[in-house]
Amino acid sequence: MKSCYVLIVSFFLLNNCVVAQHSISLFVIKYSSLAKIEEQRTGVPATITLAQGILESGAGLSELAVNANNFFGIKCGNVWFDSIYYHNDDTLQECFRMYKNDTLSFIDHSDFLKNKKRYSSLFLFSKWDYINWAKGLQIAGYATNPYYAVLLISLIEKFKLYEINEGKLLTFDTLIIKNNGVNVEFLNDSITSTNFKIINNKGTQTAALVYFETIDFNNTKAVFILRKITVEAVAFRLNIEINSLLDYNKNLVLHELIKEGTIVIIP
Repeated sequence: MKSCYVLIVSFFLLNNCVVAQHSISLFVIKYSSLAKIEEQRTGVPATITLAQGILESGAGLSELAVNANNFFGIKCGNVWFDSIYYHNDDTLQECFRMYKNDTLSFIDHSDFLKNKKRYSSLFLFSKWDYINWAKGLQIAGYATNPYYAVLLISLIEKFKLYEINEGKLLTFDTLIIKNNGVNVEFLNDSITSTNFKIINNKGTQTAALVYFETIDFNNTKAVFILRKITVEAVAFRLNIEINSLLDYNKNLVLHELIKEGTIVIIP
């Protein structure tokens, strides 16, 4: 996947998409938890996942991300038999993988790195060693851009993505919420989103953006889903095994989003 990165005042050019810094910040808070879940599942560092996602998808604003839910520029290859999307890249109308949702793109990215032999040496590095991970991705040929490693490292250090390993990086679970979630304070920027407004952080008390609430369901402990969330994310937040959650809830499907209003039994 071709990548470029140019600093223009407070904007970045990522994969030919002009992206404001606050769009990158929104991407980070939206996908940090998912990146961390994938790190625990496969060993791919969340820091690297976020940096690649930002770079390859223009912080979620690229044509591939918007139209195909492809956040990592992964092409079809010889082993992809699902939906496809044609897009001009190194050559005209190349075949790219198309996903039902963004979560599946993140999952496939982790599996892609984990299962490809050419990336196997990367897993000898610590999750903290983003420099060698970035260099290794370039050496293994993940992208054709000769500055790919430099771009990843620059993003990680510019936005302090390494702080996800220290539990400092803000995610949807650590946003500051006011007025029932209408006003959300984050960083020191003023950003508008379709779901909430981000205003200047003045030290307001942190509260969680609630995805579900615990209830008593027929004398059984359960959660009531308030916002769409994956099975993996529910298990991660409740600190329980995914398989146990699936055993108690036969209606749930791995990697699929759980709809609002669903009652999930807790093992």
